Amino acid sequence: MKYFVSAVVLFGLLIMLDAFLFMKGYAIKGTLKGLPDGTKLYLVKSNKVQNKLDTLSVAVASKEHFEFTGNLVREGCWSFIMISEVPSKKYLSLLLENATITITGVADSWPVADIRGSVANDDYLSFIKSSTPYQETLKTLKETYQQQGNTMNAEMKKDLSDKMKAVADSITLVRQQFINTHPASLYTAFLVRTTSQFTWERKEEEYNKLSTQVKASSFGIELKEAIDLLKKQASIIPGGLMPDFTAFTPQGNRVSAHEILKKNKYTLIDFWASWCAPCRKATPDIKKVYDAFHEKGFNVLSISLDFPGQEKAWKEAITKDGMTWEHISNLKGRESEEYKLFGLDGIPAYVLVDQQGKILALDMPGATISAARKSQEKLRGDALYQKIASLMP
Repeated sequence: MKYFVSAVVLFGLLIMLDAFLFMKGYAIKGTLKGLPDGTKLYLVKSNKVQNKLDTLSVAVASKEHFEFTGNLVREGCWSFIMISEVPSKKYLSLLLENATITITGVADSWPVADIRGSVANDDYLSFIKSSTPYQETLKTLKETYQQQGNTMNAEMKKDLSDKMKAVADSITLVRQQFINTHPASLYTAFLVRTTSQFTWERKEEEYNKLSTQVKASSFGIELKEAIDLLKKQASIIPGGLMPDFTAFTPQGNRVSAHEILKKNKYTLIDFWASWCAPCRKATPDIKKVYDAFHEKGFNVLSISLDFPGQEKAWKEAITKDGMTWEHISNLKGRESEEYKLFGLDGIPAYVLVDQQGKILALDMPGATISAARKSQEKLRGDALYQKIASLMP
């Protein structure tokens, strides 16, 4: 009898486990007064690699109700609900997690709605509520400075500048208080990653305080990746060693950037793309330098930032423009490792390195790495020719 009871209990536990696994995922249940039957609603998220929106789920309204269901492999995802397949400004932002979430509102007032059931989204809205008054005050002060700055005397400018700093400090304090009190929040990981004022050491310090669950979430993983990237970026300065990375040649072979550098005394890293008109306009100047100094040990490594699906355009541009040097690409555009690694904010951009990968000069306008931005040297046109000539007389 004892064994029979134990078997029944075990069977019951298995059923409960199955039910738990079945329930895992998200369910977004919405009610919008005045929403016509048959209206299609779309739950989408941003696909940065392919520069488009991915549809997670489609719902069809019935009796003013709609529902999305699905499952996130990793917790945490910025999503948007649209009452149109065509992207518009009328969308509802939602920090999505595996939970049952309810949305209520009025169709004519969309995207204003009440969201319940998501702890992560509640945390996000709580932070926005506490920081918005300061953000709006700062915005007003900045507008005042832009509009009246030219008519202000030095004392008035200082007074306004002091006010802006005080408000900015208040925003920083609100942010830090939230981070300190919400180590188990998905939004905390996102907030730490996107706070540009934090150094990688500060971000790592805050990352170590997060709960195990948050570290395993998509936001936690993205934060860890951002910290690792910032550590590598610390060497993107003249005198620093360029971090190695791999990409594919036009022939489809994966190669190491450092292996290419070893072939010559000096190499110009050229960031470009087939769709970038200024990049292609600069090609003849690069070709002139390459032809003049290649036999002495100068090389060019052109790294394409073309997007997925643009392999043909990349190869055709190489041939058409007579770019007879080394080429690699991961065809991921701005989501490529190398774009992020060098903190690029536009192309063309250039980096001059020696055979060991030591950075000699940077020409990266708008670089997001502050140290690199402060150490710019022109590496295009006649300036490039003169630079290489001075290294290889």
